[in-house]
Amino acid sequence: RASSPNCRGCSNAPAPARAYLVRNSGNHGYAGGNNVGLRLALSDPAMAFAWVLNNDTEVDPNALCALRRAAAARPQAGLFGSSLVFHHQPDRLQAAGGATYNRWTGLVRHNGGGRPLAEAEQWRTARMDYVVGAAMFLRRAWLEQVGLMDRGLFLYFVEFDYCRRGRRSFARAYAPDSIVRHKEGGTTGGRPGAINLLTEFYMIRNRLRITQRHFPYALPVVMAGLLVTAVNRLRRGQPERVGLIWRIATRFRTIEYTDIAA
Repeated sequence: RASSPNCRGCSNAPAPARAYLVRNSGNHGYAGGNNVGLRLALSDPAMAFAWVLNNDTEVDPNALCALRRAAAARPQAGLFGSSLVFHHQPDRLQAAGGATYNRWTGLVRHNGGGRPLAEAEQWRTARMDYVVGAAMFLRRAWLEQVGLMDRGLFLYFVEFDYCRRGRRSFARAYAPDSIVRHKEGGTTGGRPGAINLLTEFYMIRNRLRITQRHFPYALPVVMAGLLVTAVNRLRRGQPERVGLIWRIATRFRTIEYTDIAA
C-alpha cells in the first residue's frame, strides 16, 4: 500500500508495513516483472495506489507523501511522475515526471532533462506524453480499467505504450516535490551515455513496434530514420551494429533478443 508515516497533508494512518519477496521463474523484463508485483498489489482490497520504482533508484523521505498530495489534488489523474534526478548529480533533473514522444522519429525528450532541480516546479503543467517508468505512481482505478503492462515489449517504450492505452480515461500528472535519485543504466548494466547490445535491441525494435501499433502512418519515416542510426554506429566504430539494425528493421514484428544474443 502507498502510505507514509508522519506525512503532513496525507490522510489516513498508515497500515502496518508488510513486504513480499517474489521469486520469479526468470527475467520477465521491466513490463513482466512489474506486472507480477502489480498483480500482488491488486490482490489486497485495501490497496489504493501502487508505486513502481526501478531497482536502481533511491527515494527522498518525503517523496511518497508528495505523490499522495498530488493524487488528492488531481483525482482525474491515474498516473503520477516524480522529479527524477541523477544519482551522481542530485541537483540536476533527469526528467521532470515524464517525457514527450515524437511520432515521426520515434524519439523521446525528457521534460526538464539536464535542468536544475530548483526549476522543477515550472514543469508541473507541461505536456507529458508518458510518465518515466523509473518512478511511476499508479491509482488503483488505472490498474483496474487499463490493466497491466504489455510484457511482450519487455524493456523500453513500455511506459509510453501504457500511458497511450489509458489516455482516454485518465490524465497524467507530475509531483515536483517527489524526488527520486536514479542511477541511470543501473538496471540494464549499462553506463550513462553508453548503448549496450541489449539496450540497442529493445530501443530499436520497440520503437518500430510502438509506431506500428499507435502511429502506423509514420512507420516509413521512422524506418528511414534508422539510416541515421546506422551511420552513427559506423562513426563510433561499431560496424557490426549496422547488420543488427537491418535484422531488427526487417523482423521487428517477431524478433526476440535471444535471436541475436546467441
